[in-house]
Amino acid sequence: MGSEGRYGVRMLEIHDEWQKFIVNFRVYHPSLHKDERIRVLGDRTELGAWSSHLSSLAMVQSDVKYPYMLEKYGEEVAPYELSVKMDNSAVEGSGQPLHISYKYMITSGVREEEEVERDPSRLIEIHNPLLYKGQISLDLINNSHKSISQSWIINGCVERNDKNFFKNFTYSKVEGTDILIGSYPILETDVLKLQQEGVTAILNLQTVKDLGHRGYTWSKLVQLYEEKGIQKSMHYPIDDQDEAEYQTHVLTAAQYLNDLTKNQGHKVFIHCNSGISRSPTVLLAYMCLYKRARTWKSIDESEQ
Repeated sequence: MGSEGRYGVRMLEIHDEWQKFIVNFRVYHPSLHKDERIRVLGDRTELGAWSSHLSSLAMVQSDVKYPYMLEKYGEEVAPYELSVKMDNSAVEGSGQPLHISYKYMITSGVREEEEVERDPSRLIEIHNPLLYKGQISLDLINNSHKSISQSWIINGCVERNDKNFFKNFTYSKVEGTDILIGSYPILETDVLKLQQEGVTAILNLQTVKDLGHRGYTWSKLVQLYEEKGIQKSMHYPIDDQDEAEYQTHVLTAAQYLNDLTKNQGHKVFIHCNSGISRSPTVLLAYMCLYKRARTWKSIDESEQ
C-alpha cells in the first residue's frame, strides 16, 4: 500500500519479513560456452558455505533483457539469474544489517574445470525492513534493475544486479605507446606484475560504488601502489550508466592519459572493472585525439 508524497515520491508501507526472504542474483557474461554454467558461491549455507562441491546453484539466462548494461554493450542484455531463499531466523530482532559474501563461479561439465571470480568477494548489506523509515522514489521503483548501495527487502526480495563476471587480472600492452590496459589491480600480485612491466602511474576509472562492491577504498589502493613503487595514481571515476556525462568524462580522461604519458613521462596502466568498456573507450579517444589515429584500421594496427 502506498500514498503519493511531495516531488513525485511514493510513501510505502513495507510488510516484509526479516526472518525469511529471497535474494535475486543477476550477472552478465557475454561469451559463455554451451557446456559451461555460472553458479553462485558464498558464505551462507544456502550458497554452499564456500564449498563448490556443496553448491549446486546453477544460474539460467533470463528470457527478459535488462537495460542496466546499455551503456557498456549498446543494447539491452539478458543476464544469468538465480533466486535463493534465505533463512535469517537465527538473528531475529537484530538491529544490525546482515552481511553476505559471495562470488560467481563458472563450471564446465565437459572439461571438469571451475573458475571462481578473483578476490575479494562481492558483498551484500541487507537491512531489516522493520527499521526502514525512509522514502523510495518512483524512479527507483521503476528502475529496479539498478543495484543500490543499501539493500532493503522489498516485496520479500533483495535485488542484486551485478555486471560482468570478474576473471583473473589481465592486461595488454598498447604498441607504440607507454600505455597498458586491463582489469582492476587490487592484489599485491597484480601490482607486482605492473611494477615488473615498468608501470609508474595508474589511471583508475572505477566509481566509488565499483570499489565498494569489492570491499576496497581508493586510499587503501593508493597505499598498496606506493608500497610497490608506483608513486603516481589518479582516480577519475566514470559512470557508464550516466549517459549525460559519459562523453565529457571520456574526453577528459583521454586528456589525463595524454598528460601522464607525454607531459609527465609516465608509463601508465589504465583500467576500469573488467577492462572491456570504459578504459578501451578512453584509450580509443586518446588514440584519435593525440596519436592521429583516424580510422578503425589504424587503431587496430597500433594494437597488433
